[in-house]
Parts: sequence; C-alpha cells; structure tokens
Amino acid sequence: MLFQKSGEEDIMGDTGSRPGVLTTSIVGILTGLFSGFFGMGGGVLAVPLMLRFLKIPIHRAVAISLALILFTSW
Repeated sequence: MLFQKSGEEDIMGDTGSRPGVLTTSIVGILTGLFSGFFGMGGGVLAVPLMLRFLKIPIHRAVAISLALILFTSW
C-alpha cells in the first residue's frame, strides 16, 4: 500500500477490470485461514490482499471489510 503510485485509479476509483471468481475465492480462503490461525481480525489481511491481488481501490476495500463485520458480529 505504501508503494501504490498516485493516479493508478481514475476519479471514480474503478480500475475497469473485475476480479475473477477463482482469484476472489483464493484470497477469501487465505484470509480466513490465516486470520483464524493467528486469532486476529480478517480486515488486517483482507484489505491489503484486495488491493494487491484483486486490484480493488482502497476506499472500496475498506468499505467491503467494514460491511463484512456485520455478518461476523452476529
């Protein structure tokens, strides 16, 4: 996240491409396994993985992570 170049996204924050189902599934499984194994929140791992591998803009990645807290908090 520190080395992301300014201007990689357009003004709307969309890179134009959508991640595939396989890539999304792998990122989700890895996030779940590591966060469960180490006993920490999944957002710590999920946000950087969404930025790096799924190419989701940071604002959306944080929003997705916060929205998933709703399901895990019940």
